[in-house]
Amino acid sequence: MKTLKYIKYRIQTLFRLLRKRFAQYVLHKNTHKKLLALFTPMDIHPKNDLKKLTPYPTQKLVLEIGIGNGEHLEYLARQNPQTTFIGTELSKLYAEKAARRVQISGMKNAHVFYTETIRFLTEDVRNHCFDKIFIICPDPWPKKKHLKHRITYIQNLKILLKKLKPTGRIWLLTDNPVLAETTLESVKALDISYKTNTYTDLPISIFRTKYIRKWEKTGSRFYSFEIKNS
Repeated sequence: MKTLKYIKYRIQTLFRLLRKRFAQYVLHKNTHKKLLALFTPMDIHPKNDLKKLTPYPTQKLVLEIGIGNGEHLEYLARQNPQTTFIGTELSKLYAEKAARRVQISGMKNAHVFYTETIRFLTEDVRNHCFDKIFIICPDPWPKKKHLKHRITYIQNLKILLKKLKPTGRIWLLTDNPVLAETTLESVKALDISYKTNTYTDLPISIFRTKYIRKWEKTGSRFYSFEIKNS
């Protein structure tokens, strides 16, 4: 019985992966022709310099993971025109929304990738290339069985650190205590430098996304981490 359940699980997993790959292929062939800021990993040669996606020379390369509708990505690009910004998003709907927002804004230094972030980083992105990585209120995957899906699970965090420059930093903001606890456990296990804060009132310097504005109204507590690649 257990063997049959396992086989069924593996088949379902394979079909989910095939559906995701097919959606990326369709996007690669059609949608991105209209949304010039939208890419899939199929649009680039693996390990290429992502800064070359910006049509003019830039000094830095920054990644934002899980960009949602792209409002924070657009804000970053507008405030820092000499930096190339790469945003990743797993939802096709939100990837298209973010790309449309970037394209309408006229920002040429922001680029949206419809992809699963860890796979994208592992297979298509060279090591030691990002100056900074932003993770703003990601899916916390709060159930114990989904531990390995959490973006700061120790193995995922190792991959993020590998893609950072030696002086690079990761900045994470979450309202979920489970993800905050996982992050703390990971940085301690890796013995790397970090700073963490807990906020009942976020500093004015932090950009308020739609999600943050929603949960601020409920009095939610937020946790921030600045993780150094050392």
